[in-house]
Amino acid sequence: MTRTITITCECCDLHVKVPDADGDHQATMCGPCIEHRGANPEMQVRRHMEHSEMLRTHLKAASDWATKAEWERDNAYRRMKQAFSSRNHAVAYLQRINDIHALNLDGSCKCGKRSGCSVASIVSEKWAQQMIARKDKSDEEDDDW
Repeated sequence: MTRTITITCECCDLHVKVPDADGDHQATMCGPCIEHRGANPEMQVRRHMEHSEMLRTHLKAASDWATKAEWERDNAYRRMKQAFSSRNHAVAYLQRINDIHALNLDGSCKCGKRSGCSVASIVSEKWAQQMIARKDKSDEEDDDW
C-alpha cells in the first residue's frame, strides 16, 4: 500500500493527498494540475476550467459535510432533550412517591405503616433524595423567572 501525504498544491491551492515520494523530492502539485500546466493560451483556459470544476466539487463536498454535521448536531440535541425530559418525568414520579412514603420522626411512614415500609426505604436512599433535591432546586429556579 502506497503511503500518502497531504500537500497544498502550488497551482490550485487545494489541500490534496499525493503519494509520498521516496527521497528528498516532495510533490508540489496534485495530479490534475500536473496535467494542465503550461503557459500557452490553450493550457491556461484548460487550467481555469479545471480549477473551476475542482473548486465546485470541493465546495459541494464541504457543503454536504456541513449539512450532515448540522443534522447530527440537531439530532443529538433532540435526543438530549428527550433524555432530560424522560429523566425529569421519572424524578417527578419519584418525588410523588417520596411525598406519600416519607418517614416521620418516629420511623413510621406517611402511608400509615408503623415500620418497615419498603417503599420508604427505597425513596430515602441517598441517590433518590439527591435527584429529588436537584429537581426541587430546578423547579425553584424556574419559578424565579
